[in-house]
Amino acid sequence: MLSVGSLPTSFIHRILLDASSKSRRADSILQMHHKLVCMGLNLNRDVYNNLIIVLCRLGMTMKATLVLKEMTGGGFLADIDTYNAFICGYCRSSHMKRAFATYSQMLAEGVSPNIETYNLLLGGLSSAGLMTDAEELFGQMKNRGFVPNASTYDTLVSGHGKKGNKKEAIRLYCEMVSKGFVPKTSTYNILISDFAKAGKMGQARELMNEMQTRGTSPNSSTYNILICSWCWLSKQPELERSLKKSYRAEAKRLLTDMKDKDYVPCEITLLCISSTFARPGKKADAQRLLKELQLRWRSKKGVEKANSKTEGEGNHVPQSQHPGKYRSLRRAQEDLVMVPTPGWKPEPTCVGAVSSERRPPSLPLVDPFGEVPRQTLYAGMNQQEGAPEPLLPADAMAWLDEFMDQIGGQ
Repeated sequence: MLSVGSLPTSFIHRILLDASSKSRRADSILQMHHKLVCMGLNLNRDVYNNLIIVLCRLGMTMKATLVLKEMTGGGFLADIDTYNAFICGYCRSSHMKRAFATYSQMLAEGVSPNIETYNLLLGGLSSAGLMTDAEELFGQMKNRGFVPNASTYDTLVSGHGKKGNKKEAIRLYCEMVSKGFVPKTSTYNILISDFAKAGKMGQARELMNEMQTRGTSPNSSTYNILICSWCWLSKQPELERSLKKSYRAEAKRLLTDMKDKDYVPCEITLLCISSTFARPGKKADAQRLLKELQLRWRSKKGVEKANSKTEGEGNHVPQSQHPGKYRSLRRAQEDLVMVPTPGWKPEPTCVGAVSSERRPPSLPLVDPFGEVPRQTLYAGMNQQEGAPEPLLPADAMAWLDEFMDQIGGQ
């Protein structure tokens, strides 16, 4: 850069800091920052904000506070981007008191919040399950003249859905679409899960059709939710044969659709399929074969991993730049739990308009987002939009085909 006579700019600074942040190490980020400063980068508020935003995005608010002190010491005052960065960092770290203290400080210093400020705070409250506080802040936001946007509604619909506030979640969803906003896939997944756990599979299917009509594509989690739900309903002992057959046909249709779109079913979905479609008297064999296939795949992956490390003589690149992120994802996936209440019986499914006023079965499924013991039915699902689902290999569908061929289906 210096050889061609140009100095680094704040734009270049932001791009390189974003690249350095992939290591999730503060020393790498700060090293890149100091290197650019030594190359002639002009220190201004935009540059400091770039550094603060990257650090806060990773939850490194203490490091960001030191940068803020350097920034103010250099004569640059914090602006809305600075405060939003700290609010984002505190919310991601579940430090809501600090987030609201930063919000109060911002108001005291005469810096006006924007819609992003409120969306960050609403997201933090929703993640913490504090929906009463979220509704109060939502009211304050509207009183200040701010108009909710798509992100605002996505946050509130998801928050109420996770808390089991189905009526409020549907009301906000209807308000959202009436204003021309299109919910995200993760938002639709939560609403679909709400209907599925209540046994309202007709409404869940209708909602999936509606999301596609609005241009939102279902992801693998959408299919996992529906396939597991249809499989579970089909296994109820007192269910009529015709309904059982139609429920299994719907599960097969969704699985075929999932395969056509190159989506990978999670392990829990495979378990549901194996226990649902195994021939009578062969369920124990199904479980045994499933374990054998899993062990075979893990052994194969272990050999591939060992071979990849020996090839290239030190030039091996790790499969993941973020060690431990899959463990974190799996813990997050365990938040989606769907277990039946003892004595629950499915009601015949009928297709109709999506409505929160429809009464669920007398003994609905336990709320998957409530404080219940961790079960297994949905333990492998991930509703985070865009998040990887590394539970199976790339050839999982061939793996499933092999399993189904050996077990047989009804």
